[in-house]
Amino acid sequence: MDNWDTETRIWIVRRYHALESVVSVQREYRRTFGGNPPSRWTIMRLVNNFAEHGTVNRRPYHRNPSVRTEETIAAVAAAIQHNPRVSTRSLSAQMGISRQSLQSIMHKDLDLFPYKIQMANKLNAADLPIRLEFCQKMLQMVEEDGNMLNCLFMSNEAHFDLNGNINKQNCRIWSASNPQTLHETELHPLRVTVWCAVSSRFIVGPYFFEENGHPVTVTGDRYLNMLREFFYPELRRKRISFNSVWFQQDGAGPHIAQPVMTELRRKFPNKLISRNSTFRWPPRSPDLTAPDFFLWGHCKQEVYKAKPTNLNELKQSIRATIAAIPVSTLQAVMNNFLLRCRTCINEQGGHLNSIIFKTN
Repeated sequence: MDNWDTETRIWIVRRYHALESVVSVQREYRRTFGGNPPSRWTIMRLVNNFAEHGTVNRRPYHRNPSVRTEETIAAVAAAIQHNPRVSTRSLSAQMGISRQSLQSIMHKDLDLFPYKIQMANKLNAADLPIRLEFCQKMLQMVEEDGNMLNCLFMSNEAHFDLNGNINKQNCRIWSASNPQTLHETELHPLRVTVWCAVSSRFIVGPYFFEENGHPVTVTGDRYLNMLREFFYPELRRKRISFNSVWFQQDGAGPHIAQPVMTELRRKFPNKLISRNSTFRWPPRSPDLTAPDFFLWGHCKQEVYKAKPTNLNELKQSIRATIAAIPVSTLQAVMNNFLLRCRTCINEQGGHLNSIIFKTN
């Protein structure tokens, strides 16, 4: 409040009452005066000071020994119990105390910590024995054939939106212990559809499903065309023997269309991991496949840093991000896949809680 003269303070209070929005006041301040506007805390302090004392000028300030009184601590505890997902900014404004004081109460007096919300596919009861059987069989086969993991290609598509994706960095739940909350979410349509196959040696892809430069929906015919015109040639270019490849895909409709399955059984006899194959892939299990538990999250974290403004920039950012992933990371990812299989067995086919809620 020391940085503004009386006329500016009056202007701030008047504009707040006219606009009823701190953000709108800050925007209009930039247009009117230029430079950085007052903070949310300063604006609200001016407004509250005027409402309580009828003046915009500073009053003699006598610092309280502490706002961390038993009454305030109890009020904060009650507010968080009522809504554990409340933000500190919102709660600070509601209670009329600074965020610094609020955070001090939450950490020091209530022993609370912010936990990220975690997302996972909803599992049906019938899924659990299928997941358990898959993981047991996978670990057994890797133990019997030490080279199997190096020959495994785990594939899937993902959607990338030009506007980015869900930001769980800004979502916290305040609690004295990890609440182990999962947010079950459905797939949602986005702008660009990307396919990759991850192995411990390299990534095949990205491949963009598009026609004439425009994104298209994945169908059985388009998926089969991708395999023939992109995936197989990439394996040949890398001099990978088809006889050695274990190919994994999930049970999405285009993946298990009859022409596709006929093709894959012919190309990878007895080494196909899929729905409707001898080695059955469990439904609703992105937590077990490398593109889903590693690649797409890593890519979205890096790709949007460049703030692409059009689809060409978005695709180029995806290509660059994937190309920059070192082999050592891919090896660690595939080892993590085995760890996830072991964890799934321990959880009797359920969610991988000890991995999802891993503490440092």
